[in-house]
Amino acid sequence: MANQDRQYSGRGRSLALAGCIVLFCSAFANEQISADQTRRAGEYVMPTNDAPPKNNFDPDCIMRFTSFVEDLDKLLVSDPSTIRPVHELLDRHFPVEGCNIQAAISIAQKSRFFSHVSETRTYYVIAFDSRGFTGLMDPGFHVQITLLKVSGNSWLPAAHVNQ
Repeated sequence: MANQDRQYSGRGRSLALAGCIVLFCSAFANEQISADQTRRAGEYVMPTNDAPPKNNFDPDCIMRFTSFVEDLDKLLVSDPSTIRPVHELLDRHFPVEGCNIQAAISIAQKSRFFSHVSETRTYYVIAFDSRGFTGLMDPGFHVQITLLKVSGNSWLPAAHVNQ
């Protein structure tokens, strides 16, 4: 009987510790969620600090995005031998803030290298790809731009050589 009491008290301590961890984690997560944002358990919350209202688009963003797509097309047509010029292009044109996402998608779709758009609950990914441009054996480059739905801001633009 004494052995069972020890097991129970150990189990009780484990449950109490687990309860404290859950309370701490949920309190921490709730601090990062804005009042108008809902969240499912375990879902990553992207930062939304300084996000402009949903309909407050920056017209300069579309001009910059148009310039980016034009420059990307010229660069990928030139078939650079390394990824470095693509990364430099991303550094010159990003970040962008307050973009009208539908207008940005429309601009991207005009690119010779437009690949696809994918949508999640919190963002859009616009992808470009030059695989096979100069021949069947050409791996080409994959470039993707992420635009946050809540703000129209870019988030982690990226490029890599296709495998």
